[in-house]
Amino acid sequence: MAGSAGRAGLERAPEAETARAFARLADLIESRLDEVATDLTEANRREIPGYVVPEGAVRESTRMIERVLGRFRRGEPFGEEDAEELSRRAHGWATTLPFDVIAESFHVSARRFVALVTESASELELDAALVLAVQDRAWEWAMFAARVIGDVQREQAVAAARRDASRRADFLRDLALGRVTAARLAEESAVYGLDGAQPYLAVVALSEDPAGSALEAGIRQSGATSTHRVLQATIDGRLLALAPRRPKAPSGATVAVGPPMQLNDVHQSFVEAEEALAAATAFGITGTVDLTAVGPLTLVTVAGHVAARLADRYFGDLGESFREIEDTVRTLLDHNQSIEETAAAMHLHRNTVRYRVTRFRELTGLDIRRTHDLVTAWWLLEWRHAHPRAHG
Repeated sequence: MAGSAGRAGLERAPEAETARAFARLADLIESRLDEVATDLTEANRREIPGYVVPEGAVRESTRMIERVLGRFRRGEPFGEEDAEELSRRAHGWATTLPFDVIAESFHVSARRFVALVTESASELELDAALVLAVQDRAWEWAMFAARVIGDVQREQAVAAARRDASRRADFLRDLALGRVTAARLAEESAVYGLDGAQPYLAVVALSEDPAGSALEAGIRQSGATSTHRVLQATIDGRLLALAPRRPKAPSGATVAVGPPMQLNDVHQSFVEAEEALAAATAFGITGTVDLTAVGPLTLVTVAGHVAARLADRYFGDLGESFREIEDTVRTLLDHNQSIEETAAAMHLHRNTVRYRVTRFRELTGLDIRRTHDLVTAWWLLEWRHAHPRAHG
């Protein structure tokens, strides 16, 4: 209550008298500047566990005191210029001191400053209201400094996270490409907590969210075990990961995995995962897939140049009118060459299906009654379906 009464009295104190009080305080401290700076530095050393007096600490304290006194003397608020200067100094302090220690040092300094004001109240001819005004100004500076220090800490934390993400992405990219030396593998494995004796599955998925998503969270949670974590990174729209067990794909997503392998061979697992992803993506297969799940569909995506040349040979420039014949034969193969099921699926008469199959044989030279032509036709029709632009 006494403090509240004092602060209420402060609100009625003349502004000019408050300004003169600040000026007298500034004059007093400036006359003892080196002594005050040394006292603040020693107070930090005594009162803060782990505080190591940085080189030039007294000189730094002197400069900061001079800046604060300038604001006191002119009655100016702490602003952007002060924040920039304090931020610059905080980056330097952070090379030798933890951020919590830096922030605490400002509170210790503020307490010493408040004690100095109280001790000098008679000499400065300050009544209770003016003492409170000066003390409030000191705590205002301490809180201002704490906010700036907090901003610098967050800035450095973000920068560190970005550096770690970049390093992690580089490691996973090179690991997938088989470009990691044994020495680097040992070093990076230790950094990321990977177990050289543990088999890992390569995981690959398409991701449009480099900052993290339900896909990333799902793989992290379902692919980890109680003893081994998932390591992952999003690189150019692709998520790469190492998982100790088969992860579960979120609903509607496609996650491809390779076989479990030791870290020094895991690039081969990435090769299989990439092949499975290409096939699953081309044919709209979702869930967690591997080469056994997509089966022969992989043949459609891994030899595109061969398929393109064969398609040119058999289909040539048959034009848009060939599209319905092509779709009919592809549907027939999807229904195990059942004319009845194909007709029902396409809402056609059975004779129409038979006619289009005959035209397919006449136009392409591929007779699906022969095994070799059947395999070729299936492969090329699936390839054209997965790559519509190649013949659009």
